[in-house]
Amino acid sequence: MAWFEGGIVLLAPRMTPGGYQNLSVTEEAFVPLSPPLYKCMYPKAVVISCEDADARFRLDEPSLEEIDGHLFASGDTLVFAGKSSVSGFKAIATTSTPAALRCTYFY
Repeated sequence: MAWFEGGIVLLAPRMTPGGYQNLSVTEEAFVPLSPPLYKCMYPKAVVISCEDADARFRLDEPSLEEIDGHLFASGDTLVFAGKSSVSGFKAIATTSTPAALRCTYFY
C-alpha cells in the first residue's frame, strides 16, 4: 500500500476485491464490520471511506461506556491490512447525524 497527495494507491498483490458493504454508524454504540465471506475466506484487508458525518474508530474492544477513538472525518479513507485489524474495527458517529461507511474487502 502506498499514499500520495490527493488519494491512495492500494497495492494488493495476490488479493482479490471480493466484497462490498455499506454501514450506517450512529452515536448509540460502536458498530463492527461484518464482512461477507468470499470463497470461504475472511478478508485480509479493507478500504473504508466515511461520508455524511464524522465518526470515531477503534481497533480494540471498547466498553459500552467508551465513546473515544481515532477521528474518522467525513471524506477520509482508511486502509487496514491484516485479519485482526479488519475484525477489530468498530466505529461510532460523533454527532446525531449517522456516518455512512463504504467498505471494500480484499481476500
